[in-house]
Amino acid sequence: MDPTWFTGKKVARVNDARNDACSRNVFQYDIYVESHSALKSFEILEESVNIMIGKCDLLLAEIDKYTDSDVGN
Repeated sequence: MDPTWFTGKKVARVNDARNDACSRNVFQYDIYVESHSALKSFEILEESVNIMIGKCDLLLAEIDKYTDSDVGN
């Protein structure tokens, strides 16, 4: 089946989803944040999440910049 039939856009697919251990691996372990500094653990976690959100936003903006442009013209 053609993956573009419902949106008209190309869709990325994983050839063997059962072989993808990296993305699911994060759910196997608890995450602990320890702090021996002036910041509390939750402050470190909150700041790191905010940094990660910023990086994800930047990545999505770059992806949109290249996917929204007319490729081939």
